[in-house]
Amino acid sequence: MVKVLSTKVSDEVYEVFRKKAEESGLSIASLLRHIVYKYLDIEPPKTPEQELEEKVQLLMERVSRLEEILYSGHRIAMPVPAPTATAVQDISDEGEDLPSYLKGNPWLEVLSKRGRGRV
Repeated sequence: MVKVLSTKVSDEVYEVFRKKAEESGLSIASLLRHIVYKYLDIEPPKTPEQELEEKVQLLMERVSRLEEILYSGHRIAMPVPAPTATAVQDISDEGEDLPSYLKGNPWLEVLSKRGRGRV
């Protein structure tokens, strides 16, 4: 959240601020913000552009590390997920009301073994 502060200053102080802001290429408000943050010794909030730039820099560092690993020739141990059990319903053509293309089809046995191991 942003709050607005206002204060009254003499013409002399205003002219000093105006000249300094002009020399720095800043508005008087921006110059005052810089002065306040410096005086209070706190970090000014980051702009969205600065936050994006930091994230891009972090991603570039990660990509560089991955490229180093990839091109170094070292093997990386990748986790292999454990096989999961799947429920397979046994399809038989005895006593079932199956379509004609399934009755006596030799591929049913082959397909029924999938998920249980290698065919």
